[in-house]
Amino acid sequence: MNTYKGHNFYLTLAVIVPIIFIVWMMLLVPETNTKSKTVLDIDSLAREFPTATSTSKERQDFDIKIRGLAKEANVLEIKNCQPNPQILHVKLHKSFKVKNLDDLSRTITHLPEVTVIVPGGQEREITADFSNVGIAGFRCDGNRVGIWYISE
Repeated sequence: MNTYKGHNFYLTLAVIVPIIFIVWMMLLVPETNTKSKTVLDIDSLAREFPTATSTSKERQDFDIKIRGLAKEANVLEIKNCQPNPQILHVKLHKSFKVKNLDDLSRTITHLPEVTVIVPGGQEREITADFSNVGIAGFRCDGNRVGIWYISE
């Protein structure tokens, strides 16, 4: 009878200990092989863009929101006309690269200051020579896809 109880005990340990170890590893070790990315609704953000009748508080709140979402990077990747990051923090008069991960050419625009054609599988450098600091939407092949947060 003791053997049966002992056998159950060790069998239970053999099942539970690996499960506890796996859960512990999942909680403590950050994921390095997967890119978890939240896709933002750029059209929704564009509708929130302050207008001429917006108050200074509304303008300031929107600026804070976009600044908080903006990611600093030297390269803006485009795949299926979807940018990564979707909101790129760029410095006025500094350059960054647009890397096209598609086989097709992509046209990145923010009129009137920027129009860049990036051939498939290539990258192009853009200098942020905007007229001023602030928030600028950009398009890929005519579709609104992202935002540049431009600062000094």
